Amino acid sequence: MFLDSAPAKIAQMKQLLSVLDSASTNTAQLSPTDHLPLCREAHSLKSSCGNLGLVELQCTCQAIEDLEDRWNPALCKALLDQLHKNYELALPELKEILRGSKAS
Repeated sequence: MFLDSAPAKIAQMKQLLSVLDSASTNTAQLSPTDHLPLCREAHSLKSSCGNLGLVELQCTCQAIEDLEDRWNPALCKALLDQLHKNYELALPELKEILRGSKAS
């Protein structure tokens, strides 16, 4: 269910970014494709958001996914923060919608 999977996906993306940040600050060699799993997580979450009509969350996920070709860790962090904030803001309404669909 989205209410369980979305926070887990957001946390996974934040963890992946943290690992990338750690590797870059420890002078480890980063591959040009090391960020792709994070972008794939964003793509997966984007699809779920789209299916539920969560357009703002979907657009933020798309922006993270778009970093695939032009990786920018600082922008990714800002987008992940925005994604988390918007999810938290949408959560009460989403819970209400889901409660209504269970009652039907």
